[in-house]
Order: sequence, then C-alpha cells, then structure tokens
Amino acid sequence: MDSGFADIVWSSDPSVRPVPAVSPSYLFDDLLLPAVTYYWRIRVLGAETGQIIRSWWSTPRSFTVAPAAGTGVVLVSPATDARDVPRTKIAFTWSALAETDSYNWVLSPNADLSSPVDSQTGIAGTAHTFAGTLAYDTPYYWRVTGIKDGLATSMAMGTFRTMAEPVTPPEPEPVKTPVWVWVIIAIGSVLVIVVIVLIFRTRRV
Repeated sequence: MDSGFADIVWSSDPSVRPVPAVSPSYLFDDLLLPAVTYYWRIRVLGAETGQIIRSWWSTPRSFTVAPAAGTGVVLVSPATDARDVPRTKIAFTWSALAETDSYNWVLSPNADLSSPVDSQTGIAGTAHTFAGTLAYDTPYYWRVTGIKDGLATSMAMGTFRTMAEPVTPPEPEPVKTPVWVWVIIAIGSVLVIVVIVLIFRTRRV
C-alpha cells in the first residue's frame, strides 16, 4: 500500500510459476479496498533450468481501485486541495459509515504517508482535532480508514496546504537630521554667545 513496500498486502510464498512462461501473468482474486492506490513489483527467483536466481526487484508500478459509489468514507474538512489551512487546531471531519466500528486517522507531509506527523486509531466518531503545529506553506496528506471487526472496510485520502508565513513589515528607519540643520544650529549658538559677550562688554564700558 506504499511505494516503499513497508505495508504489504500480499506476497507470493512460495514463488509463482507463470503458465506459459513466455507470457508471465498472475491473477490476484482477493478483495481490495475501493479508491485506494496499490503498488506492485516482481523479481526472478528461479530459472527454467532449475538454477536459483534472485534478481533485483523490478521498477514499482501502481494502480488505483475504482471507488465504490456511496459505500466509502467521504472526507469533509479540510476540503481536498484546500489552501491557507491554519497550522494548528485543525478540525478533521469525515462521513459516517453504517458498517464501521471505528476509524483510523493519519497525517503526513508525504504522499505515501511515511513519517506521519500524527496518527490515531480506534476513533469512535467522525472527527479529530490536530492540536500540534504544522509548518508554514507546506502540503500535507491525511487518510481515514473505516474499521469493522479489526479489518479495513473503506479508506479515503485527502490533501491540503497550510497558510503562508505572515510577512512582518520592516520597522521604519529613524529620521536623520540633515547636516545643514546642525550647521545652522551651530552658527546660531555662536551668534548667541557673541551677542551675550558684547552685552557684557557694553555694560562695563
């Protein structure tokens, strides 16, 4: 269920011998979840001659199961591809399923939900509030899985982007007094001193 193959749904054991060998194929007839993307890969384990060969894994391929109309979890909030979502106290909500005991919820900055920021299991209701703090202007992915008798019955995944970091306006620079103002002040001070000196001399005379 992830491109890194950490969450394995099925693996051939023992190995599969395709018939005919010139056109290898395999029919997977187990039940898969609707509206979920799966990844698959193969490698050689043995040759026609009986030699044991273990090749590198092939490049992973993926496919998405078609959604089942009216039977799956529907994500409500945040809306898919929502923008400017707050970084904290985010209320996640989804629709209720009749045949469901509880829900599992996970939030991650990665599309394959690796390295989750938070996850919860056994949620009884159809809402969960994330109290942590997310990064600014970053896409996040979240998934809700309906659980019945310990098995997943439906799954839905959404994405949103957090708000951009507010721009703080720069503080205004202090007003600089022009040099000529200081020159005038200095000249004025000198003139005042000269006048005072002349007054005192005049009185003595």
